[in-house]
Amino acid sequence: MRQVHKADVVVAILDYQNEEGNPEPDSGTIFEIGAAFENNTPVIMVQFETAHKLNLMLSRSYTAFFNGREDIQNLKQYDFNDLQQKYTTMDVF
Repeated sequence: MRQVHKADVVVAILDYQNEEGNPEPDSGTIFEIGAAFENNTPVIMVQFETAHKLNLMLSRSYTAFFNGREDIQNLKQYDFNDLQQKYTTMDVF
């Protein structure tokens, strides 16, 4: 947790296991996202497998979200100095 609190930004990869056709993040990763959010540290969430729903707690905890292999290509141009907000229109559960 010390490293999460010292970080300027947290990049969290959400792919852990597939549950009923949706990628499900690791509980430790979710905990770190929450700690970063509580510390006002920007969180960039990355999910390689395209998901159709997003956990409610994660849906308000990120600065930018890259969902699916095609969207992840946009990380190449993402300005980590500016940290522009990039939201998703996914349903939440």
